[in-house]
Amino acid sequence: MLSGVLAGGVVTLAAAYGPPWLAATASVGLALGLWREWRGAPTLQLRWVPGPGGGWQQYRAGRWEAVSVASFYLGPWLLGLRIGSRQCWVWPDSAEASQRWQLRRLLLWAPDQA
Repeated sequence: MLSGVLAGGVVTLAAAYGPPWLAATASVGLALGLWREWRGAPTLQLRWVPGPGGGWQQYRAGRWEAVSVASFYLGPWLLGLRIGSRQCWVWPDSAEASQRWQLRRLLLWAPDQA
């Protein structure tokens, strides 16, 4: 949703201060980009399994696989995660506030697997 609001702001600015072709190009380009983002973005599911032999797991291809998870940014609204070799951001609209709070606590207190 935040991406859509930002794209709308860009198109509005282009329409207000630029030539009509710029606003049309911005509208089409941003609409295609948003469609590609929303359509192709895989849902990331992580879970923490406590105890011996547990750890972080990611849901992929119909099963849970072990994965290393480390945080590189823990802010009040935004979380930066390194999941395996990928860097991911958890935005405020990505999860409920209570889920982000629990994730932040796990990242602070769970053993580092990086």
